[in-house]
Amino acid sequence: MSSNDVLVNTDAKVAFSGVICAVGLVGNFLVMFVVLVLREFRKSVTHWYVLQLAIADSLFLISLPFKMIEDINGYWMYPEWMCKGKETLLFLNYYTSVSFLMIMSIDRYIAVCHPFSDTLQRLRKPKSAIIITVTTWVAGLLICIPVMLYSFKVGIQPNCRCTDTFTDGTPESCHYHTRAYGFKVFNIFNFVVMFILPLAVMGACYGLIIFRLTSGPLKDKSESRSGTNKSSKSEKDRRRVTIMCLCLVGCFFVCWLPFHAVHIAKIVGISGQTDALCRILPVVASLLAYSNSALNPYLYSFLGGNFAQRWKQNAL
Repeated sequence: MSSNDVLVNTDAKVAFSGVICAVGLVGNFLVMFVVLVLREFRKSVTHWYVLQLAIADSLFLISLPFKMIEDINGYWMYPEWMCKGKETLLFLNYYTSVSFLMIMSIDRYIAVCHPFSDTLQRLRKPKSAIIITVTTWVAGLLICIPVMLYSFKVGIQPNCRCTDTFTDGTPESCHYHTRAYGFKVFNIFNFVVMFILPLAVMGACYGLIIFRLTSGPLKDKSESRSGTNKSSKSEKDRRRVTIMCLCLVGCFFVCWLPFHAVHIAKIVGISGQTDALCRILPVVASLLAYSNSALNPYLYSFLGGNFAQRWKQNAL
C-alpha cells in the first residue's frame, strides 16, 4: 500500500469517525435528557435500561476524538493513562451494551409472557433494576481488566501509538500468527461468551415473545378490570416496545458481526487476499461497530414513540 493510499484511508477513517461521533453524541444526549431529566425512566424499567445504553454509547463516543487526533498525527500525544482509558471505554461500551440488550430481552420476555408471575415481576421493580444495573457495570469493568493491563503507548518516541502489547512486534497483515496466545483467547472469549451466547439468549426470548404475541391477545390483571380500550392500548404498547428492543438487537448484530468476523478470520489466517485488503477490512469493521453507538438513540426515537413525543412536547 502506497503512502497516498494510506493517507486517503486515514482521511476517510477520520471523516467517518467524526460523523459518527457528532451524530451519536447529539442523539444520545437527547435520549438521556428525555429519560433522565424528564423522568421518563419512572414509567418503565425498559427506559431505565435504555438510559444505560445511552450512557455507555456516549462514554465511548467521547473517546473517539482522541483516536481521530492519533490517526491524523500518526502518534499518540497524550499520557499513557489516557491510552488505557480510551481502549477500556471501547470494550466497556461493548460489554455493557450487549449485557443491557440481553437484560432488556429478558425483561420484555417477563413483561409479555409472564405478566401474572409475582416472583418474576419483582425483577422489573426499580430496586431490582438498580441492583442489576450496578452489577452489569461492575462486571463490565472487571472483564475490561486485561484491556487496562495490556494497553500502552508502543513504539519509539515521538511516534508511539496507543495499542495493546499482546503482539511481539512482528509485522502482520492477514493473520494473527505472531500474536500472543492470550490475545487469541481474548478475542475468542469476546466472540463466543460476549457475542454468541448473549445473542442466543436474546433470540430465545424474542422467539418466545413473538410466539406469545401471535398466539392471541394479551391481558393482565389491571386490564381485565378496565375494559377493552385500555387493554388494546396496553397491547399496542407492549408490541411497540418489543419491536424497538428487537430492532436494537438486530442493529447490534449487524454492526458488530463484521468486527468479530475479521478478528476470528485473522486468528485462523486469511488466505488469498492482498495485504492492502487485510488492512482495510479491520478499519471498515471498526467503523461499522462504532456506528452502533450512533444509531441506537435514533432507533429509540423512531421506534419508541414516547421519546419523540416527550421531546417535541418540551421543545415547543
